[in-house]
Amino acid sequence: MKKSRSILSSLIRWELVGKSNKRLIKLFDKFLSHLDRPEDCQEIFYAMIDLGPKKFGIIVSKLRDKLSYRLKNLGVDRLKVLLLYMSQTCPECLRIFLKQFRQETSQLFEKTHFNDVVILALNISLLNEEAGIIFIGELRDTLRKLALSEGFNHFGTVLWYMATMKQVMLAKHFIDITIDIITNKSETIVEIGDFLYWLSRGNDELGLYAFNAIKNRLSQLLEKATIHQIAQFLVIISKHDKISKKIAEELLPSIRGRLKRPVEVSKLLSLLEFFHVDTEILNLRF
Repeated sequence: MKKSRSILSSLIRWELVGKSNKRLIKLFDKFLSHLDRPEDCQEIFYAMIDLGPKKFGIIVSKLRDKLSYRLKNLGVDRLKVLLLYMSQTCPECLRIFLKQFRQETSQLFEKTHFNDVVILALNISLLNEEAGIIFIGELRDTLRKLALSEGFNHFGTVLWYMATMKQVMLAKHFIDITIDIITNKSETIVEIGDFLYWLSRGNDELGLYAFNAIKNRLSQLLEKATIHQIAQFLVIISKHDKISKKIAEELLPSIRGRLKRPVEVSKLLSLLEFFHVDTEILNLRF
């Protein structure tokens, strides 16, 4: 993303040319003491970022308290722009920033919505995949806190969208961070079947990754599932070859164990036949 240079920004950069680290710290200390508007703080951070990760880290560690005070008054929208700028120009600066100011950043984002943080993570990842992974990794606690208010189906929508935007690594890290929340919100195997089908439609690899993460919960729900729920689940996943084969390989023994009476087997096979499900593809033999 391009950032236009303000007069203040140009003046700050002119002052920094050829300065030692010690002199840079003194200059930024002076800037922070005299420039207190949110937009001034933003420009000061831009100038620090443009010095590169090594100098950025030194200055941030020395002036952390003053920078922390300014950040609290920066506002979420300006913070988002600042994070996007770091993501594109200096991902390592992003890591340093989030480690140093995790509390301040989290407090600002906790006032927003889960979707705001997810969309920001996706936009960061589109600029720089590594930066997107850094962002959700460093703010995992905030992401998890906001995720608690979301329903199961919304997680599927979020991950499917990441997959369609070809941000598969980001989606995998998102699963790793929130899988216990996702599984606790899942109530039936039908929900999980739909979840896995759409993720697989978005990206085969992501669908299989999600299955491996959620299969224990799937086995638990399978034990109390009705025949109609099992049929619905198999109808849904049969629409995608890779995920249906994976589920057939790993869950068929559990499905067989659940159907204890011949009449249950007969009813399930009749339902699958009615919906034109190829039981040979599923390797569904009893």
